[in-house]
Amino acid sequence: MVSQEKIAIQCKDIIKELNLDYLSIEEQEEMVTEMSEVVYEKIILRIIERLSEDDVKSLNNILDEERYDAAGFFLSERVSDIEKIIEEEIKYFQEEIIKFSK
Repeated sequence: MVSQEKIAIQCKDIIKELNLDYLSIEEQEEMVTEMSEVVYEKIILRIIERLSEDDVKSLNNILDEERYDAAGFFLSERVSDIEKIIEEEIKYFQEEIIKFSK
């Protein structure tokens, strides 16, 4: 499954692009956490939209068992362009934040 850590790295780039690196480390980390949670949720929702009802149930069972590696493998089998979805959602979020900040 997509990692929030991977998304957080991308969100750190957004902070630099918006010239918010003057904020304290704590404030930057809080912003990164909040941004990455939003992006993560958007990615998950978009992926789930592409799954059948049975696949969603199977995924929930895997996640209930906390088998996150298995969940990632399951999703990569069911959603062939998962990396593209991740990249697009990060890009959309970044564009919206930049547009909003101007």
